[in-house]
Amino acid sequence: MPLKPKASPGTHARDRSILLDAGRYRLIDLKSGSSRHAEGKNIGHVLKKLADGNLLLAHPRSLPGGASYFTPTAAGCRVVNVTEEWSRPLQGAALDTAIAIRTWCLISGVGRTRLSHSEMREIFGHAAPPENIPHVLSLCDAKGAKEQIPHPCILRVYSPGANVSSKQAANKIKELAEKSKLGALSEWLVDRDYGILCLVDLELKRSEIQALLRILLPGNPTLILVHLAPKAASFSKFLKRGKDQARRVRGDKS
Repeated sequence: MPLKPKASPGTHARDRSILLDAGRYRLIDLKSGSSRHAEGKNIGHVLKKLADGNLLLAHPRSLPGGASYFTPTAAGCRVVNVTEEWSRPLQGAALDTAIAIRTWCLISGVGRTRLSHSEMREIFGHAAPPENIPHVLSLCDAKGAKEQIPHPCILRVYSPGANVSSKQAANKIKELAEKSKLGALSEWLVDRDYGILCLVDLELKRSEIQALLRILLPGNPTLILVHLAPKAASFSKFLKRGKDQARRVRGDKS
């Protein structure tokens, strides 16, 4: 009996789903990728296959602490018929933001997704903010979650860097809120269907920003959330804490 030819990378339904996922979030990591596409089973071999086929670009142990990730290539974007803009290299603030958004959406919460620019255009038409401004959709949060969101909404993501002080971040959020009130999305803002999500990776910084916002925007009706999410420098530690917690739940001694 003749052997069946091996399918080319990217033709399997799961391959395509992984490529779309990596494109939407600009990157994919093993933890969230395995949870999302294989019910927690390790998909490292699939990611490697896609990288060997030039559909993903591997970044092995490239983050502080040794964490790895993969980004889509232009060829990978073409396979699933999405914009090649999703394959733009990630550096500095763009990498921090991509990691923070992916973690916030897929590891730290439920019912959350990063919106593409085409999806934003479908919702807001010509009033949609520019493509370089990331947005997320939050549909709901699990009961008992530490950081709950009151109702379905679209959030503009602001991810201040480590060199941005709490005061500078709070002033930037105030500026964004005031500008939004004057723009085409003002009605969405008034109804709290549109808001601002600030992602920081330190609890102290989050507390400081929240305190400053209460002073800068007293009685402000705008939906403003300040949540925790790791950046490039803290992602490895974030993953390690997750593994340690899982061991404690299982009762492992190792």
